[in-house]
Parts: sequence; C-alpha cells; structure tokens
Amino acid sequence: MYAFSLVILCYNNPMFREILAYCSLAVGMVSPIPYVIGTIRGGVRPHRITWLLFLLLNINFLISAIVTHGNLWFTVGQLAGPLVIFALSIRYGVGGKSPFDIAALSFAAVAFGLLMMIDDKIFGLILTLLIDMAAGALTVKKVIKDRASESKLTWGLGALSGLLGLISLVNYSVENVLFPLWILLFTTFMFFAAKPPAPGSTPTLCSTPRKQPK
Repeated sequence: MYAFSLVILCYNNPMFREILAYCSLAVGMVSPIPYVIGTIRGGVRPHRITWLLFLLLNINFLISAIVTHGNLWFTVGQLAGPLVIFALSIRYGVGGKSPFDIAALSFAAVAFGLLMMIDDKIFGLILTLLIDMAAGALTVKKVIKDRASESKLTWGLGALSGLLGLISLVNYSVENVLFPLWILLFTTFMFFAAKPPAPGSTPTLCSTPRKQPK
C-alpha cells in the first residue's frame, strides 16, 4: 500500500512527469542506433519508403519547431535517426517499386499536400497519423515476410519511449493521446514481430560490413 501511494504521489508531481517526458525523448533519440549498426553490419534491411516518410514527417516537425520557437535540440535529435537510416536504405534497403509501395507513397504525398495547406490542429494530427500509418504499413508487411529484417532492440526502445511519453502527459485529451498511443502500439507490434538475432550473430562495429545487395 505504501509503495502504491508513493507511485501515485510521484505521478501527480509535475516535475516527475517532466522527467518522464525527457526520458521518453532521450530513449527515442538513441533507439535508431541499433538499427543503424544492424543495417551496416548485419541483416537489418530498412524499407526505403517507410524511412523516407518518417524523415519527411520529422522535417515537418523541425519546420514547425522553428516557426513556433520550439525545442530545436530534441527535434534535430529526433530527425537524425530517420535521416541516417533513409540514407543507408538507399544502399542496403528494400522496397520502393512495388504497386503497394507506390500506392502508399502516393497516399502520403496527398496527405502531405493537405497538411501544408490546412491550418487545423485536429485535422493536421489526423493527416500526420495517416502518413505515419502508411509508412508503418510497409514495414509491417515486410517484417511479416522476413522477421529477421528488423532490429528488435530499436523497436523495443521505441515502445519504451512511447510508453514513457504517454505516462508523462498532463492532459489526456484525444489530440494529445492519439499519436503517442499509435506510436506505442506500432512499436510494440514491431518489437514482438521482429526476430532476435541468432546467438553469436549480433552485429558489432568491428564486424565485417556485408556486401551491397544486388
């Protein structure tokens, strides 16, 4: 009972929630690192369209942060991972030519166009969510066919970041909960769907880089 009361007391403390929010951002910023290492040294194969859309979304967040004088350091930090992974996906990744890929990219392009034209918070949130879902659907389709092509650690860290972000919310309105909840659900699914590397096959920075796929 004492432990439960202590948890409730901490949870109601605004400083505790702020700490959780910073922890969520920090975990989210480091989560791409295993993905980058796995892509360069191991069997991780990023989907090109997925990470292109993730990159474009983060560029949009950066522009918004600049316009509204938001926290640029964390926004840039969140941008770095998708930028590096998309760059690597051009050489080591998969996808980009199938009808499903083109359809997802076309859908996202229309949503991006609407996002740039319409100045409405709720509608903008829905469009952002739809773009992220389109990006995620491509990687979900890929991981179902090839469970070893994703980094289990990266998605686990992403799920932890999403959970901390949800817990740190002060106002649990629909517009505040919707996107973090989607991130938590998507990353949790990816964590369980991704196959962990076989014993002794975990890539390291000293491993021999794999050959470029033909």
